[in-house]
Amino acid sequence: MTPVTPPAVGVMAVPGGGFGAGAGAPAGVTPAATGGIGKFAGQILTEKNLGIIAAGVRIGGILQRGTTAEDIAAQRAAIDRANAEAVRKASVERAKILTEHGRRLKARQKSQFITKGIRTNVGVPLLVETQTRADITAEIGFSLDVGRVEAGRFLTSAQIEKDIGKFRKKRSKFEAIGVGAERGLSFLGT
Repeated sequence: MTPVTPPAVGVMAVPGGGFGAGAGAPAGVTPAATGGIGKFAGQILTEKNLGIIAAGVRIGGILQRGTTAEDIAAQRAAIDRANAEAVRKASVERAKILTEHGRRLKARQKSQFITKGIRTNVGVPLLVETQTRADITAEIGFSLDVGRVEAGRFLTSAQIEKDIGKFRKKRSKFEAIGVGAERGLSFLGT
């Protein structure tokens, strides 16, 4: 018996009948006579062989799904880390702006007292300047704290995304092992 080449493009595989109606087999030879369900590249295709191939394809798909989930989680984590850095920079920039506004406010207050002939280093003007400085410092601190909290939230989210990706990849490995074991046991039983 000579090896048989795969069917030409356009020949459809028929379940239980090989490729086409006896395609690739010598005339008068049925799939049942060869001991399998058909032939491909000269190899007898048995249900066991097809089961092994199907299990391999399924395991590969499961593992790929886990890798893809991990990749997506890594991308989401990278976005969260970038957002954390952007929030941190924005809060620092806001603090700089508040510092400049505070400096201008103190200068304007001081000039108003001076133009009215009031000494600025004693009494109410000194109290106003001290309170203004305290308010500005508190506002800057609040702005920086908000930035730290927001950045921390994004960094926590990034870590959660990374952990979820690792979990999904591990889960896919265990699922693939389970499929392999299930298929292996089913082949031993047949």
